[in-house]
Amino acid sequence: DKLEKLYNYNGTMLHCVEYIDQHYTEHLQLSELAKKFGLSQSAFCSVFPQFAGMPLRKYIAHKRIKQAQVLIRAHPEWSLNRIAGEVGYDDDSTFYRNFLRVAGVSPSGYRAMWGVYE
Repeated sequence: DKLEKLYNYNGTMLHCVEYIDQHYTEHLQLSELAKKFGLSQSAFCSVFPQFAGMPLRKYIAHKRIKQAQVLIRAHPEWSLNRIAGEVGYDDDSTFYRNFLRVAGVSPSGYRAMWGVYE
């Protein structure tokens, strides 16, 4: 029974991660995701990190920052504010803090590493 439950969670989490991967630029709330995928918030919080390797907020931040890195390289003419908005951040300070945490360098430092300066 426990194995069957785990198997069901894996299927649910696979769909959940696919959904997040497609909608990470939107405002995703834990409560809404848990409800959408038929889980309690506590079940979601305990199962999601086991499946994705990190908690929900961290997963979304990683998706956004990885895409921001792609955009910095692909669109050197874009401002960092625009890139922050494109990947789902309304707030530049949250973008900066998460970028630094995920990439190990500031957004402007990352841009400079690619030979692009504002």
